[in-house]
Amino acid sequence: DCMGYYLLKDGVFLGETEPVSGTPTAFASQSSSYGPEKAMDGDESTRWYYYSTSSTMGWWQMDLPLKRYIASININWQYNPEGFEILAWQNNNWIQIAEVKDNLQEINEISFNKAYKTDKIRVNILKPYTSGNNKYFGIKEINIEAQKLITGLTYQDNLLKAKQYQYSLTAENSVACESDPVQLTVTVNPPEQPTDVSLEV
Repeated sequence: DCMGYYLLKDGVFLGETEPVSGTPTAFASQSSSYGPEKAMDGDESTRWYYYSTSSTMGWWQMDLPLKRYIASININWQYNPEGFEILAWQNNNWIQIAEVKDNLQEINEISFNKAYKTDKIRVNILKPYTSGNNKYFGIKEINIEAQKLITGLTYQDNLLKAKQYQYSLTAENSVACESDPVQLTVTVNPPEQPTDVSLEV
């Protein structure tokens, strides 16, 4: 039951991305009005929120129904932390796929050059926003984009420069299992040198 294809050129995905959603959890919430689901309800007037005098780190997490190739994450903070990392669940372990230090931004947009296929993404807050003795954790909205399957049987890759390209194609089924890749090397040659051309000045 093939659902579509992933196509890469020189190790980079071709095609579009799409937003993904799943089941959110967090290490703590101030109340049910500030639960982790508030960070992905499409409403920037709501938020996931918690504060503490004892918690020095915290996390927000999304569990996806199927493994997806994560392309980007956009975080709109209620309380922007000084330091945080993005973790992906792979081979029964959390691996770091991004880290931001000395953060001063209220909105962080993170794109991934490498392909990370996972069904769990965690925002690990290492240095939370601090005021007095309180540590504040809060996200207004978080948007996660994943690579979209190509469903057509043809794909046109335009505007190629004259060089050699390495393509890789895999098929994926309904439970996110992928086939072995088909590899194809394509050489784009420059046009032939023009002949029988004259120039008058």
